[in-house]
Amino acid sequence: MNSIDLIRQAASSLEAVTGAPPEPDWHDNAVLLSELATLNKLISRYITSALDADAERGKPVTSAQDAALGQQLVELGQRLLARAHVVSHEPPHRGSG
Repeated sequence: MNSIDLIRQAASSLEAVTGAPPEPDWHDNAVLLSELATLNKLISRYITSALDADAERGKPVTSAQDAALGQQLVELGQRLLARAHVVSHEPPHRGSG
């Protein structure tokens, strides 16, 4: 059973206990939390690798690793901004980049 299935099961259990249906966007929230947790793990590994390299206990972080993590951060950041604008009913801000 994957994490989304576990969250669905928990939402069903909560509905059975409280009688209140889950929020309509609970699935989106669960996906967002999963993506944030995954990215948090990647950031932690990146920091650990950089510190190990600095202490000469590991290989330096490569520019490809920098770029990959940066791209993931940007993509999740853009989704968070879009989600915030949808929730607040504001038009998304268009950056100059």
